[in-house]
Amino acid sequence: MSIFATMLGLSAGEYLKQGDIYFNEGRFGEAKIEYEKAEELTPETDKDKMEIIEKKVAECKKNLALSHLEMSKNYQQAGNFEKAVELLEVALELSDKSAANYEEIHRELDHSRIKMFQKMSDSQAEPLIKRGDEFFNEGSYNEAMVEYREALKILKYYQESEDELKKTAHAKLNECETKIVAPYIERAKNFIETEMYEEALTELNE
Repeated sequence: MSIFATMLGLSAGEYLKQGDIYFNEGRFGEAKIEYEKAEELTPETDKDKMEIIEKKVAECKKNLALSHLEMSKNYQQAGNFEKAVELLEVALELSDKSAANYEEIHRELDHSRIKMFQKMSDSQAEPLIKRGDEFFNEGSYNEAMVEYREALKILKYYQESEDELKKTAHAKLNECETKIVAPYIERAKNFIETEMYEEALTELNE
């Protein structure tokens, strides 16, 4: 028996009545608690009453899952994917697999988790790209390449079209390679002009 029921001396019917009041006010979490108290006080032999209570609890869960889903979308739009994941995990726990929006909740949860991890990856890659930029501006292209490559390792799971930071790191890495290769090509051209083909080939191989 519920400790609250023992202390207050309330009946299952009274908890049901209070649950209905909360439900009609849209306070589904509080309604669910009241219905669960009623369930504790209802004998298992009273199958009809138990069935009614179970349906009421299920309806509360359905509405709570929907409200958590809607709240999560606001957090997604705000870029707070960690909070969105938290809400969607609760929504999934509350939702029945046969529910119409179960797949939507699952899909939104997967999407939010990816975005959450992507945001974490971006925050780890950003300082590497910044250091790479510093090396690049100093003309230390090899050192810059190391930083950009490390950043790309962190961002390897994301498409460039989905992650602007990865696109930036790739572009900067290509720019480094161009800067490093350019002197070799220039020297090779000079050797070719003077018919020093072996030397030109060496430069091109380098």
